This record gives sequence, structure tokens and C-alpha cells, in this order.
Amino acid sequence: MTFDVVVIGAGIHGAAIARDAALRGLSALLVDARDVAAGASARTSSVIDAGLRDLRRGRFVAAREALQERERLLRTAPHIVRPLPMLAPCYDDVTEAPARLWIATTLSSRLARRSTLPRPRRLDAGAAIAAFPGLQPRGLRSGLLFFEARVQDARLTLANVLDAVAAGAGFCNHAEVAGCDADGVTLRAAGAEVVIKARELVNAAGSSVDIVRRSLGGDGPDLVRARRVRRVVMPARVGELALCAFLPGDLAHAVVPHAGGALCSAEEGAAQQSELSSRDRVDQICASFARLFDPPPRRQDICRVVSCSRALPRGVDELRARHDPPLIVSEDVSCGRLHTVVGCRFTSHRAFAERAVASIFGLSHASPTRTRPLPGGDGPREVSDDLWWRHGSRLGALRASVAAAPELGERLCEHRPFLTAELIDAVQRQGAVTFADAMLRRLVDVRGPCTEPACLRRAIVVFQRAGGEVGDEDREIAAIVEESRGESSGWQREDS
Repeated sequence: MTFDVVVIGAGIHGAAIARDAALRGLSALLVDARDVAAGASARTSSVIDAGLRDLRRGRFVAAREALQERERLLRTAPHIVRPLPMLAPCYDDVTEAPARLWIATTLSSRLARRSTLPRPRRLDAGAAIAAFPGLQPRGLRSGLLFFEARVQDARLTLANVLDAVAAGAGFCNHAEVAGCDADGVTLRAAGAEVVIKARELVNAAGSSVDIVRRSLGGDGPDLVRARRVRRVVMPARVGELALCAFLPGDLAHAVVPHAGGALCSAEEGAAQQSELSSRDRVDQICASFARLFDPPPRRQDICRVVSCSRALPRGVDELRARHDPPLIVSEDVSCGRLHTVVGCRFTSHRAFAERAVASIFGLSHASPTRTRPLPGGDGPREVSDDLWWRHGSRLGALRASVAAAPELGERLCEHRPFLTAELIDAVQRQGAVTFADAMLRRLVDVRGPCTEPACLRRAIVVFQRAGGEVGDEDREIAAIVEESRGESSGWQREDS
């Protein structure tokens, strides 16, 4: 088998590159050793950043691109990316000066030009506390209300994969790169090996890009270093207002509400970036939010710890990595030309993919991805239906299946909102091969999947009914529990 391009890594950037290539008429194959969004692409802050940091550092070109891409996503994937009101509290000697924030957000609003999002506005301290109950009143000077966009990161990654496949690309998850030679790249999947040829290879494996390079015979110095990032899930908040506190040192703390819980991110300064145990890092996150909340969060309030390895360009610190443009490092290997992508931003994934494909193949025309809706992004917006926020216009197919078999409209379990029809759809139309693929990366909830054994056993029956294969049920359930809990087992929930 021969392809114009083989993309290794089904995170957001690999998926976007495969989609762009397929829509430009190139034959593309996307492969991943695990599954769609099995790494950092499903563990972001869940905010489409519109370039406020870039503006505060005078990087207007990067900020303009971020704003353009945010607006594209709001139009082409409205069920996955939605407006997010954010409150930036301004404290004495704790957060960035109100005037500087006002300038940055106002400039962002003007650069956005035809943005559909409201402009920023100032709030006094009393209005800020009323808007975000639980805000620490001590030292609060004022607040700034502005808009970003909230993203369902795993679903956006999956949507890119589905659109790539719809445009003719191949996709193979659980396929490991085993090596390459003059005959092509050897992929190993399900105990079998297959050799494929490609005009170009793209390595978008995130924190594993250097491992992939070595497996393909690359011998240059390592390109990335992995940094552990942890976020915590607190109990759900009423309303959709998020919190974003800009701290000295270009850091930001964020609280983003979701249906099942609030995802909290607390960035570290350079002096704090040593590897800490999960327990110590959770304590550190709680302590950092104590400056913003009254009462402060406690370890026992945490529902879940979410962690991932973030790939940073080697030799570049965290601050520079947020602002430097991404890299494409090309090298010759025995099976062809290998292009490794480094330092990409989630927000600008589509624009980067367009540039990458154009550069690699010498194309000059604009990509169809600029205006093409992602799967589910066309059709009427049924914002009052929770199912629409998960599937968009694909909701019609789910409704048809439920109409034909009403039992498919029943919930899988009482602890999560998903229907039986959604699990069947994950297997038959969304590329879920294993039970973990379906429960962890198709039926995505901020709390993770339900880990009650009885609920998982009922879900296994539905998974098998849809055509999925399960060997040892106990092992499958244990794998779901272990992966969904992640580092949560490394900390105790009692009070300090």
C-alpha cells in the first residue's frame, strides 16, 4: 500500500494534518499506537485561548491567528466549541494590573473584528463577587468580564479524524510503528505486521515524537522534553461563568465549568517546575487557589485528578514555549522523508496543519478546512438538547436509531448522561475498537467514565451487541478503572 502521507499520532495536530491532506486530494493514512486523543489532546484546559498572552507580549500576528481560529471553530463546530464568559478578578499585589488586562482584552476584541462574542466590560468588586460566588473578597479591587470559547477537546480531535476519514483518509488505531527500511514503514497491529509506503511521513506523536523518530531510524538529538501537567476536577458550579486569574510571571489559574464538574488549572512558575508527587501537586493546586476562593478548596473537595505529559521543545522553557511558533523538523530516514512537528498549540491546530501540508507538498491554494464544517457542525442548532452539544447535526442519526429501537434511548447508567445509542454509535461509526476506546475517549465526561463494576458490565453487553469484542471482562473493567483514575489513586482525600 502506498500513500502520499502517513501521519503518526492521532492527537489534535496529527488529526488536523490528516484531515487537511485528505481534503486537498492527497492520499493519507493516520495511525496511532493507542487511540484518538489518548494523550494531551484530551487533557487541555478546555479553553480556546484567543491570544491574550500574545497580546500582552506584543505578538500581534500570533494573537490575530488565534482569534481567527477561535471564530472559525465557533462557526464550523458550534456543538463542540461554545462561547465562554470569563471573569478575571483583580487583586492587590496578587493579579495583573486592571489597566493592563483591560487594554489586552479590548485590543483582542478589536482584532477579532467580526467576532460573534460580546466585548469585555468592567465590574466593581461587589458585582464580581455576585457573578462568581465564592470569590475571595479580601483585597479584591475589581473584575473584568470577557469572552473566550470552551472546547470539548477529545470530541474536537475525534471530529477531525472522522472528517479526514470522510474525505478518503485511512485511520488505524492501536497500530504501532515497528520500524522502517527501503521497502517502507512497518506497522504492527493485532499481532500482525504490514509494510506501507509513503511519499512523506509526519511525526505528530506529541511527547513520544523522539521515540517514533528512533523507531524510524532518526539519529539526531532529541527534540522534545516531557513535562507532567496536572489539573483537578472540583464539584460542578451553577452557571457557565468561568474564572481566569492572571498572575505575575505570565501565569494563569482557570476554573472552567462543565456539566459534571469544574476543571481547575493552576500553572507553575519556573521555580516550581520540579517533578512533585501527585499528592504534593494536588496540595499545591489547592494552596494556589486559596488566594482566589473563600473558603479555599480542600483536597477532599477534589473529584478527580487529570494528568498528561506535555511536550516542550528541548532547550526551551515553559514561558517561551507558549509564544514561540511551532517547528517542523525534517530529516531523511531509510523509508523516505520524516517531518516531526514540535511546539504546536491546540487553538491554532487547523492553521498549523494548513501550513504544514502546504510546506511539505509545495501547495499554494487555500485549504478547504477554512470554511468546511466539522462533522455535526452543520444544520440547525438545537441548543436546548444536551445530545446536540455532544453530536451536533449527527443527532438525527441517533434519533432514528432510537425510533427504530426505543430501548436504545435508555441511559447506560444513572451516573453519567450517555445513552445506549451513543455507545453503539461509538463502535459502529466512531472507530472505537476496544471497550476502553469507547468508554474513555468517545463517551467523554469531565468526571471520567462511571467506574461502578455493575455499570461497566452492563455497558460491556451493549458494546458486544454493537460488534465490539471483549476478552476477559474483569481485565477490561480493571483497565477502565486504572486509566480513568489516572493519578487520582496517588493522593488521599482526607483533610491535611
